[in-house]
Amino acid sequence: MDPRKESCPIKTALLSAWQSAAGAYSQAVAELARQIGVLAKPEYEKLKQIAENARQRSLYTQANLEAHIREHGCDGNGEVAA
Repeated sequence: MDPRKESCPIKTALLSAWQSAAGAYSQAVAELARQIGVLAKPEYEKLKQIAENARQRSLYTQANLEAHIREHGCDGNGEVAA
């Protein structure tokens, strides 16, 4: 059996990390949207920064997953990086 077509535990862990980070980002944006016009500007800015940090974390974890797939060749398409 081709190992690239088997489940890769690192890929699974990275995908889970991305899913978690994306979920946290989604929740942060939803909270930010709920608080528009309710919070004072300093508190709103704090929530905005939390959402931005969550966005950056989501992008970082996505990039890690994509880099692993490229380098390890575990995307199932049969191509391995040189």
